[in-house]
Amino acid sequence: MKKKVSIQTDYLERVFEVKEFTKVVDRAARALKAFSKKNPFDAIAFTGNSGAAMAYPLSYKLKVPLICIRKRPSDSHSSLKLEGCVSAKRYVIVDDFIESGSTMKKIQRVIKQELEDAKLVGIFLYDPTCRCRSWHDIPLIQ
Repeated sequence: MKKKVSIQTDYLERVFEVKEFTKVVDRAARALKAFSKKNPFDAIAFTGNSGAAMAYPLSYKLKVPLICIRKRPSDSHSSLKLEGCVSAKRYVIVDDFIESGSTMKKIQRVIKQELEDAKLVGIFLYDPTCRCRSWHDIPLIQ
Protein backbone atom coordinates (compact mmCIF):
# COMPACT_ATOMS: atom_id res chain seq x y z
CA MET A 1 0.00 0.00 0.00
CA LYS A 2 1.28 3.46 -0.94
CA LYS A 3 1.83 5.88 1.94
CA LYS A 4 0.19 9.33 1.69
CA VAL A 5 2.77 12.09 1.46
CA SER A 6 2.26 15.28 3.47
CA ILE A 7 3.62 18.48 1.93
CA GLN A 8 4.60 21.66 3.77
CA THR A 9 5.25 24.81 1.73
CA ASP A 10 4.33 28.48 1.68
CA TYR A 11 3.95 28.84 -2.08
CA LEU A 12 5.60 26.06 -4.09
CA GLU A 13 2.77 23.50 -4.12
CA ARG A 14 3.22 23.05 -7.88
CA VAL A 15 6.81 21.94 -7.26
CA PHE A 16 6.39 19.67 -4.25
CA GLU A 17 3.30 17.79 -5.46
CA VAL A 18 5.01 15.25 -7.74
CA LYS A 19 2.05 14.56 -10.07
CA GLU A 20 1.33 18.27 -10.46
CA PHE A 21 5.03 19.05 -10.95
CA THR A 22 5.30 16.57 -13.81
CA LYS A 23 2.35 18.21 -15.55
CA VAL A 24 3.73 21.71 -14.97
CA VAL A 25 7.15 20.78 -16.39
CA ASP A 26 5.58 19.21 -19.47
CA ARG A 27 3.33 22.27 -20.06
CA ALA A 28 6.29 24.60 -19.51
CA ALA A 29 8.46 22.68 -22.00
CA ARG A 30 5.70 22.87 -24.63
CA ALA A 31 5.18 26.61 -24.03
CA LEU A 32 8.91 27.40 -24.22
CA LYS A 33 9.37 25.25 -27.32
CA ALA A 34 6.51 27.10 -29.06
CA PHE A 35 7.89 30.47 -27.92
CA SER A 36 11.36 29.60 -29.24
CA LYS A 37 10.04 29.20 -32.80
CA LYS A 38 9.52 32.97 -33.07
CA ASN A 39 11.91 34.03 -30.30
CA PRO A 40 14.90 31.68 -30.27
CA PHE A 41 16.99 31.49 -27.10
CA ASP A 42 20.15 29.63 -26.24
CA ALA A 43 20.02 29.60 -22.43
CA ILE A 44 17.63 29.50 -19.47
CA ALA A 45 18.47 31.88 -16.60
CA PHE A 46 17.27 31.46 -13.03
CA THR A 47 18.02 32.20 -9.42
CA GLY A 48 16.93 30.69 -6.12
CA ASN A 49 14.91 27.58 -5.33
CA SER A 50 11.78 28.56 -7.22
CA GLY A 51 13.75 29.23 -10.39
CA ALA A 52 15.92 26.14 -10.05
CA ALA A 53 12.91 23.90 -9.50
CA MET A 54 11.79 24.47 -13.10
CA ALA A 55 15.07 25.44 -14.79
CA TYR A 56 16.84 22.09 -14.33
CA PRO A 57 14.10 19.86 -15.77
CA LEU A 58 13.43 22.37 -18.58
CA SER A 59 17.12 22.44 -19.47
CA TYR A 60 17.05 18.66 -19.72
CA LYS A 61 13.81 18.50 -21.74
CA LEU A 62 14.71 21.31 -24.14
CA LYS A 63 18.45 20.56 -24.31
CA VAL A 64 19.22 24.21 -23.52
CA PRO A 65 22.03 25.17 -21.09
CA LEU A 66 21.50 27.08 -17.86
CA ILE A 67 22.65 30.39 -16.42
CA CYS A 68 22.48 30.31 -12.62
CA ILE A 69 22.56 33.66 -10.85
CA ARG A 70 23.70 33.20 -7.27
CA LYS A 71 21.52 34.97 -4.73
CA ARG A 72 24.42 35.84 -2.43
CA PRO A 73 27.83 34.61 -3.55
CA SER A 74 29.22 35.42 -0.10
CA ASP A 75 26.80 32.89 1.47
CA SER A 76 27.63 30.17 -1.03
CA HIS A 77 30.43 27.73 -1.64
CA SER A 78 30.88 29.56 -4.96
CA SER A 79 32.45 32.98 -5.28
CA LEU A 80 30.84 33.54 -8.69
CA LYS A 81 27.79 35.72 -9.30
CA LEU A 82 26.96 33.75 -12.44
CA GLU A 83 27.53 30.08 -13.17
CA GLY A 84 26.76 28.01 -16.24
CA CYS A 85 26.53 29.03 -19.88
CA VAL A 86 28.72 32.07 -20.56
CA SER A 87 28.32 32.03 -24.36
CA ALA A 88 24.58 32.81 -24.37
CA LYS A 89 23.37 35.53 -26.72
CA ARG A 90 19.60 35.24 -26.11
CA TYR A 91 18.07 33.92 -22.91
CA VAL A 92 14.80 33.45 -21.07
CA ILE A 93 14.26 33.73 -17.34
CA VAL A 94 12.35 30.97 -15.53
CA ASP A 95 10.72 31.74 -12.17
CA ASP A 96 7.46 31.24 -10.32
CA PHE A 97 5.99 34.77 -10.41
CA ILE A 98 6.89 38.45 -10.36
CA GLU A 99 6.15 40.14 -7.05
CA SER A 100 8.26 43.30 -6.93
CA GLY A 101 10.41 42.67 -9.99
CA SER A 102 13.64 42.70 -7.98
CA THR A 103 14.52 39.11 -8.98
CA MET A 104 14.08 39.87 -12.69
CA LYS A 105 16.15 43.05 -12.36
CA LYS A 106 18.92 41.23 -10.50
CA ILE A 107 19.13 38.47 -13.12
CA GLN A 108 19.25 41.04 -15.92
CA ARG A 109 21.85 43.17 -14.10
CA VAL A 110 24.22 40.28 -13.37
CA ILE A 111 23.93 38.88 -16.88
CA LYS A 112 24.58 42.33 -18.36
CA GLN A 113 27.71 42.65 -16.15
CA GLU A 114 29.00 39.16 -16.93
CA LEU A 115 27.71 38.58 -20.50
CA GLU A 116 27.30 42.06 -21.89
CA ASP A 117 25.99 40.96 -25.32
CA ALA A 118 23.26 38.61 -24.00
CA LYS A 119 19.66 39.72 -24.53
CA LEU A 120 16.60 38.79 -22.47
CA VAL A 121 13.89 37.64 -24.91
CA GLY A 122 11.21 36.29 -22.56
CA ILE A 123 10.22 35.34 -19.02
CA PHE A 124 8.47 32.07 -18.21
CA LEU A 125 6.37 32.22 -15.03
CA TYR A 126 4.95 28.90 -13.86
CA ASP A 127 2.63 30.27 -11.17
CA PRO A 128 -0.84 30.61 -12.74
CA THR A 129 -1.79 33.64 -10.62
CA CYS A 130 0.22 36.02 -12.82
CA ARG A 131 -2.12 37.44 -15.44
CA CYS A 132 0.07 40.04 -17.16
CA ARG A 133 1.34 39.61 -20.72
CA SER A 134 4.65 41.46 -20.40
CA TRP A 135 7.06 42.96 -17.92
CA HIS A 136 8.92 46.08 -19.03
CA ASP A 137 8.21 45.14 -22.68
CA ILE A 138 9.60 41.62 -22.19
CA PRO A 139 7.03 38.97 -23.17
CA LEU A 140 5.77 36.66 -20.45
CA ILE A 141 5.42 33.04 -21.48
CA GLN A 142 2.61 31.14 -19.78
